[in-house]
Amino acid sequence: MGEAIIAGFDLSDNPWGFLSMYGDKVFMTKTELCEYLLLLERKWTHETKRKVEHRKRVWIAYELSGIVKYRTPKVPRFLIPVSGRYAIADD
Repeated sequence: MGEAIIAGFDLSDNPWGFLSMYGDKVFMTKTELCEYLLLLERKWTHETKRKVEHRKRVWIAYELSGIVKYRTPKVPRFLIPVSGRYAIADD
């Protein structure tokens, strides 16, 4: 657990492009990404094995800077949405 500043981001229809673009800076290995994509495919395939059109997904990669890892996890008293929230001293 920690904090960081979002220095930039990239959008792509192809998640494999992030591995070639960022190399070992991506938090998933090639094997983990392959397993995740297979899991997504199985999740959206019906048991009848009928052909299902998969909707195109947009993948996002965040480039972080100023990463600070906390020694002990800090648990906020409130929900922090995916869009983020600024923490103030009173929180």
